[in-house]
Amino acid sequence: MTSLDELFNGIESHRFSALVNVASNLKTFLRALDAQPEIRQLAVAMSSPEVRASVLVRVTELAGKDFDPDYENPWDSALAAYLWLLSRTDAEGAALAAARIGTCSRCWWANKVAERIPSVMAAPTNGPAAGPSAGATTSAKMG
Repeated sequence: MTSLDELFNGIESHRFSALVNVASNLKTFLRALDAQPEIRQLAVAMSSPEVRASVLVRVTELAGKDFDPDYENPWDSALAAYLWLLSRTDAEGAALAAARIGTCSRCWWANKVAERIPSVMAAPTNGPAAGPSAGATTSAKMG
């Protein structure tokens, strides 16, 4: 099994960004995410509360990183991917991540995913939301 750090590195790589950024709309972007092996592996690992917490921490870290403001945020695709995975497993964590992403500049895909996440005030506080396993049906719901 791949370590969490290895999955994060893969999802935050230029290669990953190039593969999923070819999409022209959110539905296609989410399908591209779902097709990536790193996303499928992390989706399985998201059943663990510790992994969900680590993903939320990672969103906070990436959203606070400096980058050249003349270009897109280099972590836009990764932030969108993490938020999408959180939205499928942890409604409250997804709401917190979406709020943090809302403060992050030059994020196209992450903001598109965040627009579909209920606010923290509307998020349930009784633990992770039940969500479907990794698959195209979830992509269609978000798209």
